[in-house]
Amino acid sequence: MSGTFILKDSWIDSEGNIWILEDAYVGTYFEGKNVSYHYINKISKSGTTLERTYNASNVGRYPEEKDLNPNASYYRVYYCQ
Repeated sequence: MSGTFILKDSWIDSEGNIWILEDAYVGTYFEGKNVSYHYINKISKSGTTLERTYNASNVGRYPEEKDLNPNASYYRVYYCQ
């Protein structure tokens, strides 16, 4: 599997949290089809918590249907000490 990550935007909110909007395009995972993934990441001011949401294009019907797939979403929280 290979792909490209693109940082679309980033900012710091009024509480000091870092936000990163990121896209990923995978070229070989689904038989060479360009499948897109979309992430928004929130890193806590302390740097110890990462919250991440994710959605993928509707890979089952690519290239006819490129809309986001509500069944290919997740929300995760990661902690470090």
